[in-house]
Amino acid sequence: MFRSLNSRLLLSYVTVILVCLLVAALGLLVALRIRQVQQRFVYQRLGDVARLTIVVVRGRNVGPERLAPLLRRLDQDRNMRILLLDSQGNVVLDSRDE
Repeated sequence: MFRSLNSRLLLSYVTVILVCLLVAALGLLVALRIRQVQQRFVYQRLGDVARLTIVVVRGRNVGPERLAPLLRRLDQDRNMRILLLDSQGNVVLDSRDE
């Protein structure tokens, strides 16, 4: 079946194309998986900060002026900007004072 040069060349080209497609697909799957893990990590960090902020605000009945140093310290430790919003969506406190 693959005795002629033409058929052997065709088979080799098809094999090379299939291998390239397989490598590209595996690379894409790995990239998507890494992105999924990174997103999960970011959401976990955000959840940790949100839970900590809620505990501090509810437990101590702390106002924005006393909460500001804590949020700034969290921002510096975790490199994460934190905004505290009121019920209308207005910024009450910004950890970076911008």
